[in-house]
Amino acid sequence: MSSKIDYQQVSLNLVSGLDTNGDSFVEECYIIPLIIPLSEIASLLSGYDETDASSPNIETSRSLARLALGALKAKVDEG
Repeated sequence: MSSKIDYQQVSLNLVSGLDTNGDSFVEECYIIPLIIPLSEIASLLSGYDETDASSPNIETSRSLARLALGALKAKVDEG
């Protein structure tokens, strides 16, 4: 997987929007832009089943989580 985080765009903001269930929210939060190449979308989504709690596989989940958490930790540590 060659997904990346654009670290220069990680920012703390007050965000209002809709979640994936259509529920509105207002939160002070970090925005962490995840960059996924178009060439990887089909492969990434083919291994995902939203009705299966163990989907996606651990390798995919861990890779995406480490990208986001690494960027979050660096930004928080930066102050």
